[in-house]
Amino acid sequence: MVVLAGSGCAAVPEAALPQAATTPAATAASPSFEAGTGARVADSFGNVLYYTTVQGDTLAGLAEVFKIPAKRLGLLNAVADGTPLAAGSVLRLIPPPGPIVGARGEAPLDALGIPQTYTVALNDGFAGVVARFGMSAE
Repeated sequence: MVVLAGSGCAAVPEAALPQAATTPAATAASPSFEAGTGARVADSFGNVLYYTTVQGDTLAGLAEVFKIPAKRLGLLNAVADGTPLAAGSVLRLIPPPGPIVGARGEAPLDALGIPQTYTVALNDGFAGVVARFGMSAE
């Protein structure tokens, strides 16, 4: 291969070009792999709504990074625990807006789309309401 360089278009042999260092890609099994390094989409409050997986990510690893139970993360994304995650998969980290099992009450929004109040409905539970609004039970 010959590369033309400079304004004089002189040929530069490939051997003279700087070579990029190559290192093997990190995987979940390697000590240098860190889960949760993929792209994130957050709301205006900084809450991560979506995460794009990278090679080596697992539900368990992402659950730990985002402090979400692995079971809930799997349910939100229809992924069984232990299922390999393909790089580039987009995962939802909080439930979609609107009623969910355990939190079917009304939550009127203000002009910015932020719920101001919540009216408890029959069979609502604390865990459901916490999950619906992406809050921590702590």
